Amino acid sequence: MQEKVVMYQMLQGQLEQFNQQAALLERKHMELEATKEIITDMSKMKEGKEMLLPLGGEMFTYGKITNPKDILVNIGAGVVVGNNIKVGTELIDKKLAEIVKLREHLQKDSTAIAKKMAEIEAEVRKEQQK
Repeated sequence: MQEKVVMYQMLQGQLEQFNQQAALLERKHMELEATKEIITDMSKMKEGKEMLLPLGGEMFTYGKITNPKDILVNIGAGVVVGNNIKVGTELIDKKLAEIVKLREHLQKDSTAIAKKMAEIEAEVRKEQQK
């Protein structure tokens, strides 16, 4: 019975980690959706239009759009490359699709863990009734 309790606790820990990962994925999904909306709106702006630019930490500054059809994309290791709005939107769509797949995988694994936990719980209750 002790083994089952330990297994249950391990599975519970895993389930909590999966829930945390799912929350992170949800936040990233929302961030990407917002970014996609912003660059789509930006592409419709005229050159020289003033807008608020996010600095991070919920702080902004004013800036003027100098080229509303192009964006800069961080490709990693501090390297930034220029791309047009269409390419940027396609990159975001790919990332969104990856997040959806990861969330589905997490959901599947979470369901399997919850099922196993329910089985262990039933077994422990049955043993306690003896």
